[in-house]
Amino acid sequence: MTAARSQCAAIAKHLQKPGARLTSMQALQLYGCARAAARVDELRKQGMAITTNMVTVIGSNGPSRIAEYSLAREG
Repeated sequence: MTAARSQCAAIAKHLQKPGARLTSMQALQLYGCARAAARVDELRKQGMAITTNMVTVIGSNGPSRIAEYSLAREG
């Protein structure tokens, strides 16, 4: 299995947990995935309904907006 496939599998499993969210920073820390947006795009192409919400985080250089991924809510 390639690194990208392993990362996709790990991200998919993570997002399938109830109420789970994942940022690119978390993907890097938890799964060694430096290209979370690319992996999320691959998962979407496989049929996963993943939403992107832009959130503000406060870092050492002040506030930044980053993507936070989650599964789309049904209903």
